[in-house]
Order: sequence, then structure tokens, then C-alpha cells
Amino acid sequence: MEPMARWASPRVREGAVEISAFAPDLGRLYTTSQSSMSVLAFELNTKASILNLVAQFDLSNYGQQIQSVAYHSGLQAVVVAIAPAVTTDSGTLVLLHAHDGSLLRKYPTGVLPDMVGVSENGRWIVTADEGQPSEDYQSDPVGSVTILDTTTMTAQTVDFRTIEPEMVDPQVIVSAPAGTTFAQDAEPEYVTFSSDNQFAYISLQENNAIAKIDLERGSWLWVKSMGSIDHRKNRNAIDASDRDGGININPQPVFGLPMPDAISSFQVGGGDYIATANEGDAREYGAFGNSSRVQKVHLDPVQFPDAPDLKSEHNLGRLKILNTHGDIDGDGDCDVLYSFGSRSLSILDADGNRIADTGSLIEQKLNQYDPEHFNANNDRVSSRDSRSDDRGPEPEGVVVGVVEGIPIAFLGLERPSGIMAFDCSNPFEPTFSSYATTRNNNQSIDLSGDLGPEGLCFIKAKDSPTGEALLVVSYEVSGSICIFKVSKKNAGPLPQKQGSPAP
Repeated sequence: MEPMARWASPRVREGAVEISAFAPDLGRLYTTSQSSMSVLAFELNTKASILNLVAQFDLSNYGQQIQSVAYHSGLQAVVVAIAPAVTTDSGTLVLLHAHDGSLLRKYPTGVLPDMVGVSENGRWIVTADEGQPSEDYQSDPVGSVTILDTTTMTAQTVDFRTIEPEMVDPQVIVSAPAGTTFAQDAEPEYVTFSSDNQFAYISLQENNAIAKIDLERGSWLWVKSMGSIDHRKNRNAIDASDRDGGININPQPVFGLPMPDAISSFQVGGGDYIATANEGDAREYGAFGNSSRVQKVHLDPVQFPDAPDLKSEHNLGRLKILNTHGDIDGDGDCDVLYSFGSRSLSILDADGNRIADTGSLIEQKLNQYDPEHFNANNDRVSSRDSRSDDRGPEPEGVVVGVVEGIPIAFLGLERPSGIMAFDCSNPFEPTFSSYATTRNNNQSIDLSGDLGPEGLCFIKAKDSPTGEALLVVSYEVSGSICIFKVSKKNAGPLPQKQGSPAP
């Protein structure tokens, strides 16, 4: 991954850029900007060396939070998901003219449309409606998806009250105040599509689950748990403390809940597979929270005979765990430790079964290639190891693109701010390919390069203005966009880190 171009907003840490979508027929890149409540339109030159800002579409008339953007080539429409000021109210799906941003159509969605995607054939536009509760938990809307059929230009919202109970895996997590239903607790996060364009897969991050829906019928097929990753095993070792004096990746008596954020589907040998970015997420509201540090919980003396040592800060004491699960025998103490996120990339088959996981590979490669920013935070310069107690590198964004015949999963690491690539030619055994970072060590955050990768957008070689595959990364904290050229011929050791100058 070779950085080719960079654009930076002066509005650092304000959500100046978040999610990007590419229009191959127009050679334009559309990027959401929450700080200006607009979509920015860029043109790429034939060398992909300059991002020219050519338009800015004001969306303040449609809501107060821009959540996501996609593009539909058949309609030449920029598709935007927008939430209102009161986030427990219904959101809006807006279709804008790709050239001037004028309104084409708009539709109501479920509550808090967090992500919008378009199927490969262009027929379906789908939003993942997260339905988060209010801060006081007095209102907890149901999770849903909104499906727009572009052949009829009609939309429907399908929520989880319509799913049959037997279709929900009993291992799916419901972690909320007593009386909360699964439909209320379900929080759709991200959408990806099957290769035949008949189905959509939805990540339910806080529920540690994946759902599948039939788009034609608007009916749920299943919701499956992502299970857990056994960090007791060497291949799944983690650095669990930010106060252990450095980088210490070791097996621990902890089970990581993948809780994926972004997901991305791809094909190998005629089969569909799904890559998941296993970030993890806790519920942290004024009236309810499901996160505790290990040192604050009572550990079962039989399961954890070494509890005093485990609860020390240099060991597991500061690790954040799910406090609503783990008391297996109901006696009031914790028998199993479940941490948020598994610090890994997983591969699922089309039936939602996990067939591969990268285990400790991400932390191991960070230690090898970028130890200075190992589990660092994305808003402080000197913060190495500061996130080890809390989800580690936080794999958040993922997109799978085919580079010279090879399916590559590009994974955005939210905290250290690097991009890790995995070869998924064998989906049962993804292998590390390369790592790239445009973060640097300047003592001013404004000059620290690219921080907090939020959205990853892959541009196929056939669609690219350069004729080569490109990866566009939108960095939320630094308010910047970086375009990488990706190719097999550049494979090799990590290039020298650099902060690409803004044109």
C-alpha cells in the first residue's frame, strides 16, 4: 500500500471526514463531513495524486447527523443516511443528484440509520438502523433495516419484531436493563450483500451477532452469534494491560467477544464469505452500562484461584469486561471473563459460521512493524500501549477488494491508525500481507498525519482513473483522506512511515 495523495481539513477531531464512496462513472469521490453537515465531492486526477474538492452538498435541511454515504451509478445518485437531532426518532435516506447535490428523493428510515450500502447490481439500497436507546434508557427503539428497491423506488423498514424466536441463536447477547426485548436490544451496525444480490448480511455489534435478510421478501432468515475467541490459547494471546511496562502479548484466561463493526463480503471459488472487523463495543449510557474492569468484579475462587494476582494492574486488573455475563452458576461471582472485541479479523461462510480468525496476528504485527504506536490512542501523540486494557487496536473498518486476482481484506485499526492487509485467497486461513501507516510522531496532533481510520473505500483497477487498484481511507480524528495505490509488485517490508502533505 503506497500513499499517493492526501487531503486534510483544518477541523481536527470534529468529524470533518468520516465515510467515503466512489462514483466510477464520474471519477468522483463523495465523503461525509459531520462538522459541516455536508457531503464533499472530490475529483481524482489520472495519477490519483491530487484530490480536488469540486463541490459541497449542504444537508442541514434533512437532519443533524450525517451517518454514511454510498453511490448508485444507475441513478447517478449520492445516497446519504441522516439522523435527526433526537436520535431516537426516525432517520432519513436522501438521494442527491451526483453533479449538483439537488434532491432527487427522500425516504424515512428506522431509528438512527448508521450505515447505507448499495448492492452490486444496484437494485437494493439498505440502511442499518441502529436504534440506540436514549441516555436515560426511557426510550429504546427497535433495531431495523430500511430496504429501498430501486426498480420501483419504494422503501420498507423491517425491524426485529418480525423475526421468529427460533431464528435467533440463543447465544446472541442481550445486555440491557430488565424487560428489554431482543428487538429493542438489536443494534444493526453495517451492511454487506451476497454475490447474487438476493440477501444482505447485517452486523449487530453490541449483540455479538450477524443477521441475514431476504431482500425481495423483506424477511429475516437468521441471527447468529459470533461466539468467542479463547485468549487462553497461544494463537489468540493479547496484551491485556496498559500498565505492564510495555508490549506483553500473552495467553490470558479471557474470552474475547468479536462484536464486529464493519463487515465485507467476497467470493472465492464460487462461494460467498464475509470478513468482519472485530472491534467490540460497550453500552455506556447515563442510566445503564455493561462494562467493568476486572479489578472491580468478584472472581470465582475455584475458576480463578490466582484472583489477587489477576486483579493487579500489571495483569488483568484494568481490562474491561462485559459485566452482565459471566456468572455461569448464578451465585453472584464471575466464572468467565468476556472482554469487548477480539482484536482480530474473522472470516464467516454464507451461513454465518466462523471458519477462520487471525487471533493474535494483528497485535503481533503491530509490535513488529509499528511498536511506537502499538495499541496507541488516536488523539494523543505519546500513548503507546494505552489501549491494551480496552479493546487494543480496535479493528473497525474492513473492505475486501480484488488486487491482481487476489482477494485482499483491508482492515482499518482505529487506535494506532494503521491499515493492515490480509490475503484471503484461502478464506479458511487468511494470511498477513502488509501494513501501512501515514501517522507520524510530530508532537502536535494537528501535524501528526492521519489518525482514526473510519471509512475504507476500495476502487477496482477497472474503475480507477489510474488503471490500478486504489484504497481510499477517511480518517475521522485528523479530518483527512489518504489514497493508497495497492499492488502485488509493491509487496515487501513496511515502507518508511510518512505523513503525506496536503496538496
